[in-house]
Parts: sequence; structure tokens; C-alpha cells
Amino acid sequence: MRLVLSLSCLFASAAIAVAQPEPFNPYGAALEALPLADARAILEATYGQLTDASQTMDPAFTASGITLLSTQDSDPPAVFLFCDDKMAGVMAPVPPSVAADILLPLSGPSQPAAEIFPTQTGVMLTFDTAEITVVYEGIGSKNSHVVLMYPEQVFRTMTLKSRCSDLAAQAAD
Repeated sequence: MRLVLSLSCLFASAAIAVAQPEPFNPYGAALEALPLADARAILEATYGQLTDASQTMDPAFTASGITLLSTQDSDPPAVFLFCDDKMAGVMAPVPPSVAADILLPLSGPSQPAAEIFPTQTGVMLTFDTAEITVVYEGIGSKNSHVVLMYPEQVFRTMTLKSRCSDLAAQAAD
């Protein structure tokens, strides 16, 4: 009887572990150009209510076909760029496990070296060839968080139009 109960508990534990969804990887979603229709529910489940920030942006930064969704429910806020309804960029907090999954393939011996910049409260890692930045802020505090930014330059300079134009040109080739 004890064996049956032990096996039942083991199988129940395994079923619960299998039922746990994988944490959402926004970098992978951007690389795969996840369609907005598929992404919206996942993003809202992960980050909270989304608003279309492109509706209130200066027209110099946006154009037809550009959607910039943001949320204030996550800390720090999350921002997602869509070009023609396909995910093309992200600046959002991610769990450390997701950051590790993203960074491991970029940190092998044959990969270009990462640049590391210490800050007052954390560290920033940049990978120019992958156009990605990962920032770990608040190290050792209750407010610690990991933020992913891809493609880094687009969010730094707000060149949303250029990003969408470049992706459209690549798709045409």
C-alpha cells in the first residue's frame, strides 16, 4: 500500500511539473516573428494589460504597420514592437531562467565576447552581433530584475520605422 501511495504521489508531482508552462521567451518570439494575433494573449498573461503606445507617439517615430504595445503592470514596464503584425522587438523584464536560456548560446567559446558594463546597482551585458542587451539591476535587493532589450539600438534610438523597413526589405529578398 505504501508503494502504491508513494508512486501515486510521484506521478502526481510529475504531472504537476509537466503541466507548468515554460516561461515566455520574448527574444525567441521576436526572432520567430510571432504574429500579433498569437502573441497578444501570451503577452497579457505574462506582463498584464497591454496598451497601444503607437497611437499616442509622435508621428516621427511611427508609421503605418508599426504597433508598439506596452504595459505598466510589469516592473519595469514592458514594450513590444510589431512590424506588420509580426513581433520585431522587445524591451521587457524576464525571469532569470529565460535570460540564462537566451545568454547560454551566445556565450560559447566560438561566440564573440560580450561587453560587460557595471552600474551602481547591477550589470549590463551587450552582444553586438546578436543585437541584444540584458540588464540585471538591483542585485541583492527585493527590487532586483532582469530586463531584455532586442534589438538594442532600435529601443535606444527609437528607430522603429527603420527596423520595420529593414525587416520588410529582408522579407522581399
